[in-house]
Amino acid sequence: MKNIELQLEALNCPSCVKWIERALNNEKGIENAKVFYQSSKVTATLEESVINIETVTNVLEILGYPVKKIKII
Repeated sequence: MKNIELQLEALNCPSCVKWIERALNNEKGIENAKVFYQSSKVTATLEESVINIETVTNVLEILGYPVKKIKII
């Protein structure tokens, strides 16, 4: 398991938080995805044998939220 923190470019509205969290938590291999509106950050735990960081960033980009920075925590 790997904990990650992603800095998004910007969140448009508070309702985006729930939408992004639901999308990420529905992906296999992602657990405990949390989105922080004020800081535009996402934290999550990845099961590396199932999903990688590139897939997570692709999901976010498809949703319209490009990732600016990735940090392993």
